[in-house]
Amino acid sequence: MDAAKAVLADLWDTLTADATLKVLSGGTVRLFRGEANENPTSPYAVHDLNWNSDGGDDWAVCDGPEYTVDVFCEGEIPDIADAISDRIVKILEGRQATTPEGDAHYTLSFFSAGNVPTGSHKEWQRSLIFWIYAFAVGQIGAVV
Repeated sequence: MDAAKAVLADLWDTLTADATLKVLSGGTVRLFRGEANENPTSPYAVHDLNWNSDGGDDWAVCDGPEYTVDVFCEGEIPDIADAISDRIVKILEGRQATTPEGDAHYTLSFFSAGNVPTGSHKEWQRSLIFWIYAFAVGQIGAVV
């Protein structure tokens, strides 16, 4: 597995396994990569990771603010969207992990959150941005 897929899979596992996040999400954490191609049941989140494209000599496969999570929720008030967003920040803030496969090591640091107008008073979107530094294990060259 490549480092990008390993980090995204590990983040997916981390978020979807959290018991509190499951309760806030109505029993199942619905997390999609990139733009969701279906109309998922609300609430749901979309996450994505933007990898570095500086070339093969770059020692970090990712530097950010590059990991984003967008929380979408229907309802008259934004309480559920806010609670889900707050929980995601609590789970991921300061997270340092090596993927279970050992493909990559990564560190997350919360960067910013924002409310995104959806054009509807019955749908809420919260966007979270994390700085992420990810290193492909075994691909870091010698430092001279």
